[in-house]
Amino acid sequence: MKRAEIVAIIADLASVEPGTVTGDQRLMGLGQWDSLAGSEFRAVVAETWGVRLSGVAMERVHTVDDMLALLTGHLDD
Repeated sequence: MKRAEIVAIIADLASVEPGTVTGDQRLMGLGQWDSLAGSEFRAVVAETWGVRLSGVAMERVHTVDDMLALLTGHLDD
């Protein structure tokens, strides 16, 4: 998976343009992002790449950069 793909998924779930998403943005303040979007994100990542993200790990994610850091071992770029 690539960083740009993750950012695009985040943007889609938050209902914002991918080009407007920056690493230091708080997810809960990003467009329509909410706890349901977080659950949907986990499902998309699991379906697309087979990566399972625990709820506990997701609770520690506050920003886009946090999400990318959580997936660091799975990123191709």
